[in-house]
Amino acid sequence: MQYNIRYTLDYQLLNNFNDLNKYLINSDYFDSTDEEIKIKYKKRNDGIKIKQEFDNTGFHLLDIPARKVVKTISGEYPVKCPLCLNLDTEKSSAPYNLEKALLWRNYIIKANTFPYFKKHYLLQSPDHIENLNRGIQNDVHTNPLVIEDILEFVKLMKTGTVLFNGYIGNSLTHLHFHYTDTHFPVKRKIKSYSINKDQIKTNDQSIINLYTDKDNNCKNFVLIKGKNPKNDIYKLLQFINDMKLLYNLLIYIDKDILYTFVFIRKKDTDELNFNLGAAAFGGLVTFSKENLELYKKNKRDFIKIIENYCSKTLIKIDIDLLKKVF
Repeated sequence: MQYNIRYTLDYQLLNNFNDLNKYLINSDYFDSTDEEIKIKYKKRNDGIKIKQEFDNTGFHLLDIPARKVVKTISGEYPVKCPLCLNLDTEKSSAPYNLEKALLWRNYIIKANTFPYFKKHYLLQSPDHIENLNRGIQNDVHTNPLVIEDILEFVKLMKTGTVLFNGYIGNSLTHLHFHYTDTHFPVKRKIKSYSINKDQIKTNDQSIINLYTDKDNNCKNFVLIKGKNPKNDIYKLLQFINDMKLLYNLLIYIDKDILYTFVFIRKKDTDELNFNLGAAAFGGLVTFSKENLELYKKNKRDFIKIIENYCSKTLIKIDIDLLKKVF
């Protein structure tokens, strides 16, 4: 591939993405760089497995044994945001200097440098200027074109899942979404979740369902589905922001119908040893070694800790309040 960033149009996106993915897989880009890890794992995305479910929380353990965050830029560099360093390959150490990317609409599409899925990409804003409010996470609920673009991306890719954590589930303010072809448990388990019987049908022909589970704090969300639900998603996100709350998103397509899970969140002031986002509420979560040891020693107490985290950070919205939004 003779480019660093390649501009791609809608009709070219899927083919160019597949070419990019093929290049990265066949190059040394994903080679492990940690001496201890590469004894067992050649690639940074090797050994990824979905393991047991933690009780009835909906969370399955995602094991990513070859993932270790290390410094990728040689020498000192003045920019603090790691996403702003992307594609500066002249300053990157090997094999990170092999990185390539796509520019589609107003997004850079690139591999996650430290993937936690086998195929794991980012869609991020090309610029990020904090004091000018450019390229920040707030764009998702202040600029309706962002949701429109992301839904179109999912349509053009035809398969896979897009995740958004916003300001809870990650520590970066630089606008970015995650894309993976990994299947999330919440998709296949949705029929077994507790659904409110009141269904909302919007003017844009979207169907909105509220899922509330009194016994499982981690299984509460709003599901919006339709062929073109962009206005309804944007309206709900604005409402959430007006309530001074946060959100995670999980979006996928099935038979031309777009499914958007909206997890309404708030940050808790307690020192909890979790920082869970859209992937976790979709059913795949990686815990620290300390938390896993706690789970092995006392499963009951560990589940209580998870449920406590969800009860404090995952908001159960009232159906009457939801009806006022639409």
